[in-house]
Parts: sequence; structure tokens; C-alpha cells
Amino acid sequence: MQFFLTKLQKMSLTKQFVVVIAVILCIPAISICVYYNTTHRQSLVTQCRFALQADLSQMTALMNSSLDKAESALTDLFYQQEFPYFLNQNSRLSTQEASYFSSKLSTGLTAIHNLYPNQFNGFYIFSSNHQIPESMDYYTTFTYMEQLQRSDYATEVLSSADNMTYGNIRYADSNYTHSRSQIKAINNTTLILPLYRKIYDLKSRAVIGVLEVDTALSKLIPINQLPVSQNNVLFFLYHQESEQLYTISGSTSDYHLEADFSEKASFTTGMLNQKPAYLYYEPCARTGLIRVVIQRQEDVFSSSRYMLTYMLLFVLVAFVLISVLAYHAVQILLKRLFEMNHMIRKIEQGDFRIHMEETGSDEIARIARSFNQMASKLQDTIDTLVAKDKLQKETELRALEAQINPHFLYNTLENMRMQCEIDEYYLVGDALAALGDLFRYSIKWTDNMVPLALEWKHLNHYLSIMQMRYGSKLICHMDYDNTKKDIDDFLVPKLIFQPLVENCFHHGFENRIPPYYIWIRVERLYEELLIQIKDNGCGITKKRLAEIKNTFKNGAPPPKTGSRPSIGIHNVRERIVHTCPKGSVLMVDSTEQEGTTITIYIKEPKEERHVSDISR
Repeated sequence: MQFFLTKLQKMSLTKQFVVVIAVILCIPAISICVYYNTTHRQSLVTQCRFALQADLSQMTALMNSSLDKAESALTDLFYQQEFPYFLNQNSRLSTQEASYFSSKLSTGLTAIHNLYPNQFNGFYIFSSNHQIPESMDYYTTFTYMEQLQRSDYATEVLSSADNMTYGNIRYADSNYTHSRSQIKAINNTTLILPLYRKIYDLKSRAVIGVLEVDTALSKLIPINQLPVSQNNVLFFLYHQESEQLYTISGSTSDYHLEADFSEKASFTTGMLNQKPAYLYYEPCARTGLIRVVIQRQEDVFSSSRYMLTYMLLFVLVAFVLISVLAYHAVQILLKRLFEMNHMIRKIEQGDFRIHMEETGSDEIARIARSFNQMASKLQDTIDTLVAKDKLQKETELRALEAQINPHFLYNTLENMRMQCEIDEYYLVGDALAALGDLFRYSIKWTDNMVPLALEWKHLNHYLSIMQMRYGSKLICHMDYDNTKKDIDDFLVPKLIFQPLVENCFHHGFENRIPPYYIWIRVERLYEELLIQIKDNGCGITKKRLAEIKNTFKNGAPPPKTGSRPSIGIHNVRERIVHTCPKGSVLMVDSTEQEGTTITIYIKEPKEERHVSDISR
């Protein structure tokens, strides 16, 4: 939205009015088109729902009919044969009994084939009795329980508590391995739904055999009896636990379905191969499968595409006609504004001798009067600004001329030091050398963070100068634990020691009788650096100490000492907070007439930081 507003603001006033008027007048037409299109789409969704519900009912009827045939065939076969006796390994069968069983079984299966022609993919009889030899033909396989136990689907058969149960959809086995001929099983690509019936020992109730009848999916729900070509409707069986989707429509394409099957039966939306679709589903209690009828949304709304095209064309033509009419109307209404725009362009070229006609009392006339007043004052304003700019440049030039080159001062100190050494004023020469190093270190500010060794060296230069001034009155205890690894390279803020030690002389020893003691301790801890500066000065009053700590806590400006604020310790603390790793702190503790202690903890950086090369 902001993008269009920006584009609109960059247009001319005429175009802005034309666009706004055209959009406002087109809104009702667009609203009507959107409402009509939405209503039409809702009607198509309703029609799709009733159509899918009817298709699902037909699919359910066909599937129930096939399931009834499979259950009836398996029940008939069970009651026609004496399976509990012949399949029991404890039964002692004669040759005549084994031949009788095989003949009767073949006769019974033939009768079932004649009753349900081409309905089933095959029959399987698994027996615990090895006295009856294995046999196979195109339609029936008689084999032993060991073959079933070695299969991938043995668990779903033997673990079921029901006598008759449906298994999961799988690929059919054309035959089983014959123990004598060692013929391997050949898997084909026919998907079947198996129905099992267990045979029990009459005494022990142990499973001694299993009857299996397989129904191909093409026979379970006959494709030729489904409206597969009507509106591109697709029929599926879905196994929710394994998330397997089986097509009934005869298509060889792979399908992936994403939908919510939490209700018992419902019309809902889902994603079929990453495309939105409508589906009607119903669980099958006997098989545990979900019957699903699906139609893609693009097929449902295909009839509405032409209508939407006509609507868009109508809105476009209306927008063009309204824009043309609005353009001519705006040109007539804004004629005086265009004249004002012409005058403004003259001002841009430097011509301030302009005057607009102030006819009428409307808003444009008031703008014209204000415009004339602006033009008369514009030249005076420009002259004033030019004068101020000239004065500002002259002031900056004088300030640049008044600046002192700090390198000139350093070179002067170096010349003085060399002359003192020539004249054998070694004490003064050493002081000048220390002062020069201090000055050079201070002005060469290439980085906010420096190695601890450089800062410690700078502190020693400063204390050597102060030692020259105070002599034996000043006693410094310097504890620098350089036995710890990498302590010299530990990064600290530049000029962290001098302002704090300088406070000892300016504040701590100001009204104190010598001797003056300063203890400075630096120690490398596990993951941080400890810096402690302590003196035996006059200390800080409780009230002022509370003010200092309060400024630390609230980030307030430093409290004033006399006529000027005390900024040394606050400057150091601010640089520690903003440049050192998180967790670095500065703490102040003081007792009146005993002294002040400043403790600093600087955390070790977690990542290696770059330090500019500073001359030692």
C-alpha cells in the first residue's frame, strides 16, 4: 500500500485526481463482480459436494458387494471342507484320506470359481499338516504354515483376535515356494486386498491353518462401474496408519494426499500432489480403509474462469472510460493551479518579479495571495542566508588558523630533552622524555582498545613524572602479575589508568598530610582482568558516594565538584560499559579520612578482536 501511495504522490496533480476518481467509481463495479464471482464459486462447491457424496455412495455399494462375496466364498469353503481335521498335524492321514481331501478341496474351489467367475485373484490354504503334499495351480495354492510365518504379513494374520480379518493392501504373490521343486515366488504388480480365516484345533484352540482369498482392487471396486470420466473425479482407498494411498481410477500416476480424516465421514479440503482439492471420505469398518473421492479445485472452478475473464475485461473498459472523462473534467477545474505551477517554474529560474491574479475568494485565490507574499519575501531570506553562510565560513577559517599542531609540541619537547642531556640535566631530561611519551600516547588515538602492556607502560611514565614532583612523599606499590599467560595482550580501554590515578592527586591527597600511598594491582583471573587502584587520601563523603553510585545506576550526568562536574571516573566507566565485553564493571568504595578503592573487572572477549599497531 505504501508503495502505491508513493507512486501516486510522484504523479502530477491531474493524474492524481484522475486515478483517485477512477478508482472510487470502479469500486462499486469491482464489488459487484467480486460478489457475483464469490456466489458462483460457492454454488460450484455445493454442487461438487453433492456430486462427490453420490460418487462415494456408489463406490461404497460396489466395495461392500465385493467384500460380501469374499466373505461368503471363504465361509462356504470353510463349511464345505473338514479343515480342523485335515490341516491338523496331529491327525494321522492315510493315503486315501489325503487324496480324498485334495479331491474335495478342488471340487469346492471349482464350485466357488463358477459361482463368482473372475471375482478373486486367488485362494491360499496354509496347513500345519505336512502329510498332504503342497500343490499349486493358476488359481489356488496349498502350502504349509511355515510359508506364511516367513512372509511380511504374518503378524497381521496371526495377531488378530478375530476368526476372519482383512489384511493390508499389498502386491499379490503369484505362487509360493514349493519345498520340492524349489520354485521361487514371483511377485507381480497386482494390488490385492486379502481376507483371512483362521482354522483352530478343536481341543487346544491353537491355530493350525489359515484360509486366504485375495481380491484385486480392480475387482474390489470395478472401474467400469464408476464415473471415472465425469469431471475428472478420482477414487482412492487410503490406509491411515501406513499413510498409503491406493488409486481405483485406473491411473498409473503416483499420488500424495494431505488431508484431515478425524471425522467419521465428511466433505473437506486437502492437497493432492501439492494442489488444492475437495474430497468426500468415509471409513470402512470392515477393512480399516478410508474410501475417498477427490476432485481438484482447478477442475471444480474451470467453468468460472471464463466468467472471471469477462468480469475483468468489463472492469478494465469501465476504468479506461472513467479515466478519460475524469481527465477532461480535472483539466477544466484545475486551470488556475496550472498557471500557478508556471509561476513557480519562473521562481526556480531566479525570476522573482511575478504576480498572480487574486480573483475570487476560494481556496486557490487564497493560495495565490500567499504565493505573492512568499515571492516578495523570498529574496530577503536568500540574502540573509548567504550572509550567514559567509560569516560561518569565516569563523571556521579563523578556528582552523588558531589550531596548534600537536606533533610540533611533541617535537619541541624532544628537542628540549636532548638539550638537557647535552647539558647533563638528566633528571629534567628523563621527565621531559616521560612527558613526551605521555603526550605521544595520548594524541595517537588509533583504537579505543589497546593491549594492557601499553597502558601499564603509559601509567609508569605518568607516575615517574609525579614521583619527580612529590619525591619521597609519594610511595607507589605496583603489583602487575605478568606470570599469567597472555596478560600483556589483554585488551583494555585506552587511558583507563591515568584518569583514575590522577584523581588520587587532585581529590584524595588535596587536603591530606604526606606520606601519600597508592596501591595499583593488576591480576588475570579465569575469564576476566582485575584492576584495583587504592589510595590513603581523604576519601569520599557518604552523601557524595551515594550520588556517584546513583549516577552509575541511572546513567545520569556526573555530579559536580565545586564549580565543575567530576568526569574522570565517569568517563572511564562509560568507556568500560560501551567498549568492553558485557559484564565488565567499575565499582567505587570509599571511607572518609581512610581512602578510596576503585575496582574494575573486564571480561575476556569471546572472539578475537583486532588491535591497531600502536608504537611502543
